[in-house]
Amino acid sequence: MTRFLLGIAPAIMISLTAPAVAAPVLDQSNFYVFGEGEVARTSIHHNTGLDSRQFQTVTAGIGGLLTRVDLQLARFDGPTGDYLVRIYNGVRDEAGATLVAEVTLSTAGLPFPDAVKAGAFTQIDLSAYGFMVSEDQVFSIELSVPDYAIVGFGWVLGELGPDLDEFGEPVLHASIYDRGFARGSITVPGDPFDFQPRALDRMFRTFVDPAFAVPEPAALALFGLGLACLGIVRRRRG
Repeated sequence: MTRFLLGIAPAIMISLTAPAVAAPVLDQSNFYVFGEGEVARTSIHHNTGLDSRQFQTVTAGIGGLLTRVDLQLARFDGPTGDYLVRIYNGVRDEAGATLVAEVTLSTAGLPFPDAVKAGAFTQIDLSAYGFMVSEDQVFSIELSVPDYAIVGFGWVLGELGPDLDEFGEPVLHASIYDRGFARGSITVPGDPFDFQPRALDRMFRTFVDPAFAVPEPAALALFGLGLACLGIVRRRRG
């Protein structure tokens, strides 16, 4: 019996602690299939004394390590410079949400709108930050421009036209992500449209590696059984 316990205990513990061989999988996404119209994007640009920023909430569908987010971003003609991608472990600007990842990139590498219409996404690697998400956890992806940057780009939310509304303006065709919401960018101090509670969702994809998921209660129970087996073996040997 002692030999049996001595043999099975390490096997149980190793099987539960060793990460499974897996690869990141697409978890959540929101994107629009473009047609004839112009790419519609919400501008993110430098404002004196302020960081212009927007964020999109995402509800994780599976647990694991958040390895990458893909964003549909389109640059404008003109100066290029830095922009920041930040990840918060909750709803940005609400109590309890903390910064878990920050990446500085250059708008010089962003595609122009025609490339976005062809399906271009900007990939942001987050695998080194170790941010673990659980199923149904809400987290936030934020884009901002630091106050030293004189740049302009947009986070895509759909397309304009070619249809016209009753006022002769292009109709905005946008995809709606029903598990989250976006908040708009800061424009000028006192602007009544600063950080609207809800707005059209931006285009994104998130990738999660489920091999790093938090163990289920049953798995933790098996791990405890392995420890118990080792304890029995030690007592009998003693």
